[in-house]
Amino acid sequence: MCLDLLVTCGNPFDVAECIRNALEVAAQPDDVRSGADEAITHIDKGLKTVGRTDGAGDLIVLLCNLGNAPALPEPAPEQFLGAPASTPAPTAALAVETPAAAHPSEPAAGPPAVELPTLATLLADPKFTLTTDAAVAELLALWGAPYDPARGEPCIQAQERGLRCLYQRRGTLSELRRVNWPAILSLVAADGTERPVVVTALGYDHAQLVANGSTFKLPLAELSYYWYGDHLLLWRPGQAPARDLVPGVNDEGVRWLRNTLAQLAHEPATMESSTLYDGALEQRVRAYQRAHQLTVDGIVGARTQIAMLAELDLPDTPSLVKDH
Repeated sequence: MCLDLLVTCGNPFDVAECIRNALEVAAQPDDVRSGADEAITHIDKGLKTVGRTDGAGDLIVLLCNLGNAPALPEPAPEQFLGAPASTPAPTAALAVETPAAAHPSEPAAGPPAVELPTLATLLADPKFTLTTDAAVAELLALWGAPYDPARGEPCIQAQERGLRCLYQRRGTLSELRRVNWPAILSLVAADGTERPVVVTALGYDHAQLVANGSTFKLPLAELSYYWYGDHLLLWRPGQAPARDLVPGVNDEGVRWLRNTLAQLAHEPATMESSTLYDGALEQRVRAYQRAHQLTVDGIVGARTQIAMLAELDLPDTPSLVKDH
């Protein structure tokens, strides 16, 4: 087709009309003739304007390639910020080196744990051995009171200093923590002998003991194993009654009881001046005993008074648990 157009319409002046006629004769599809006709019109005007006919061959070649645009070469890759464009290297199989199985990381070595001594180890230390008199002297010293063994009964000497003794045959570490005061505990060693120790602090897993002016630590497991509950407490009653208060009694100590219960409940001081231990007061005492795991009998004896005083956290009182 292109060769026929070049032969037939290569030189006539009205090359556009010639090409149109040739396309109709060759029965070209309508879409080719329509596109060619528009291109012929524009290019022919340009050729006539400049008076040239030698462009007919170029026009014929252009029309013959309608719909068959030559592939344009890809532009060279541009440089990025002045850096030379890199030519992609052929893809090669990458050798992946499998790392050797890592050993589990070992924790950083910390300071070695301090191993606490056993009771048997402490009893073998002459500095730890205490007589009963020496233990009482240590406990009184914690309350700021002296002790003279030559004068006899230690609890009488304590009373002279405004202190009282409470000896009990059954006790637990939980009770000691609630009272929060130092105590003398009687431990039964492996040979069956009783050994007094003065407990001055209770930690999470150990107890702190004092003996002959020195401080020792004993695991709570050891303390619990050798302690059957016998212990001696010192306490300072202050204005607490000197005797047990039972329901129905008429005593000056009842005023102290009313005011103390109000203080513990964060209530204003009571205006009740009665010294009679009546039924309403008994119900409050029983509720307090029940909440503090005491014997619920309404009797305000030493244990109930000690619980109330310990909760008041009075000044000049030694503490057993530091963060109590």
